[in-house]
Amino acid sequence: MARFRDFLQDWAPEKAPVTWTALNVACLVSSILLLCDIIFAQADISERPFALHSYLVWNFSTTVVWCAEIGLSFLNQGPPTLEQKVELGLAVVFTIDSLRLLIKWKIKHHDIEEALWDVLLNMLSYGYLLIRMTTRNWWQKRISRTGERQLLDDSDSLLL
Repeated sequence: MARFRDFLQDWAPEKAPVTWTALNVACLVSSILLLCDIIFAQADISERPFALHSYLVWNFSTTVVWCAEIGLSFLNQGPPTLEQKVELGLAVVFTIDSLRLLIKWKIKHHDIEEALWDVLLNMLSYGYLLIRMTTRNWWQKRISRTGERQLLDDSDSLLL
């Protein structure tokens, strides 16, 4: 069991930032494409049923990614903060709801506007996550380089 936990911890966003950045980019790009499809579908929804079905699949997929991301972060870090617990709770609730919709495989025609707002909100969220992850990684690299330089500077002064 410890090996499996170690395996999962290796996939945590903190230890695999490139992988999670790529997943967040994929979620963001898919959000943009789906948003465009839904906007064009509003003209005549009966001619574009793919917009509805792709929304259901996209909704479930992105909530699973969200659950995995926060869940793996829990395993990698110490005790979770209240904010992380709330985020995991929301992720689980939305994943269950999206699974329920996916199993039914239908969405009411008047709910397409709700899907539009959902996709727009998620697109903004993934954009934010991408920016946050990128800046956090940049700062971590900068701090680690600065720390290394400081250590080198300290060792040089000891030699003099």
